[in-house]
Amino acid sequence: MGLADRLLSHDDDAPSPLARAMAMRGGEVFSDPGVADWSTAPAGNSRGEIDPGMAVRALLKELHLQQDFGITTPSHLFSMLHRHLRITSGAILIPEQSRQAFSPMATAGLGKTTRFRLRIPAPVLRHLCLDSGAVLLEGTRHEEIRPYFSSGDIERFRRIALLPFLYNRELLAALVICESPLLELNQEVLDVLLAAVTERAGYLLFDSRHRPLAASQGVSVLDHSLLPRTMERLLQEAAREGETGGPMALRVSLDPLVAAIQQRSPHLEEQYLSRDLLDTCAVLSADLFTLFREGQTSFVLAGPGHPLVDPDLLVHSIGNTLQQLFKASLKQPLPYTLLDPAEFRAS
Repeated sequence: MGLADRLLSHDDDAPSPLARAMAMRGGEVFSDPGVADWSTAPAGNSRGEIDPGMAVRALLKELHLQQDFGITTPSHLFSMLHRHLRITSGAILIPEQSRQAFSPMATAGLGKTTRFRLRIPAPVLRHLCLDSGAVLLEGTRHEEIRPYFSSGDIERFRRIALLPFLYNRELLAALVICESPLLELNQEVLDVLLAAVTERAGYLLFDSRHRPLAASQGVSVLDHSLLPRTMERLLQEAAREGETGGPMALRVSLDPLVAAIQQRSPHLEEQYLSRDLLDTCAVLSADLFTLFREGQTSFVLAGPGHPLVDPDLLVHSIGNTLQQLFKASLKQPLPYTLLDPAEFRAS
């Protein structure tokens, strides 16, 4: 009998620890392969308690019918868990590009200071999630998470749960639960609930985000302050080569795409979205251009001039690829402005 079968049935004559933990109280077992109902209410009752069995069934149904949300999949996964598990306060942590730390891609109910501090070094998080099951941080263990919260939040959240999501034994994300009826359940129930959803969630995280972003390793997004020096070098190289056209520079705005993505991802942290978009754009243009960050939602591409590179086609191609990777639609192309490289001589 598979895990899902054991989760969705039990023997009343000889209830197993699993059946006792889940305390199934009836309800339909979903098997309809149709379209998921995104407006499904959380599994619970009028007192705000969670029915673990109903929550598992609803999560399994939605996870297995989940459409591909591309690189922002962790945010959509968090919204799904937020709804079904009634997470009033929490976050989903994913690895930064450097892989040195995990930081929140989507949050709910956390203060600004906590959202800034909740950047857990990878070795620390892997140690906390060493056993790959649900982790309850309370009592003396509560202190292990204190440095990553504001003083007000850490005192408010006296019991915190971590639910790690793995794929091929690699930690891809961790759900941080600070406020939810789920925290009233025991360790066995949390472990079973996590086991029910982790395989599908891990696959979605790997296939939709981890794999597409693997190409961004080693590609840099530079600070805008380095742009004048780069443009001066490109101008000097063009002069030595006797090029008449000179280097190319253009400023691109991501505002329309950011708005489209945020409309579908209510819990998404804008700072993380900005990093993902800029990293992806840097990969897409790395063969010809260097990318310079300019604020949260715009960038400048700078590189040697090339007669076969058409700015309209370049920006159109970047915009189309971003729409595919981030699963968002644009009614118009991304706006851009051609810059005069000579203006940077005096900078």
